[in-house]
Amino acid sequence: MHAFDPTPSSARWVAAQSLPSAFHFHDWGIGGEDGSALFYPPANDAHMSFSNAPGAAQPGTPVSAPIFRLATIMRRLGHDRIDLLKMDVEGFEYETLRDIEASNIRPDQLLVEFHHGMYQATDADTNAAVARLGAMGYDLYFVSDSGREYGFVKR
Repeated sequence: MHAFDPTPSSARWVAAQSLPSAFHFHDWGIGGEDGSALFYPPANDAHMSFSNAPGAAQPGTPVSAPIFRLATIMRRLGHDRIDLLKMDVEGFEYETLRDIEASNIRPDQLLVEFHHGMYQATDADTNAAVARLGAMGYDLYFVSDSGREYGFVKR
């Protein structure tokens, strides 16, 4: 299993854990392009989720961190397929899904937390992403009670 998070608080948390040897943590993120992105700190210091856009109440200085396209991540890790891709990427999901669509990479399952109403994302952005996933050959099988977490399986 591989996990990715380029933010300092997550890297510190992972480093303090006793994890199985099959767990591999990478201090980079996923996005729609290879390069770096600004990650804005949460408004509440007790929270860990940095995001791709500042909120109205988010103080603090953003950090710049590396991000890679899914195709680049797979190449770097020597992977030719993905069984399950879970994304809780705080606003980066929309650009990442557009890039996955363009790359023709099709994980068997996708679990995505959408952030409509946050980070400058709208309900229309989420609806469009869900429709594109359907056109890519995915069936929606789960939506959480909050309406943010979605599960898709490849037909």
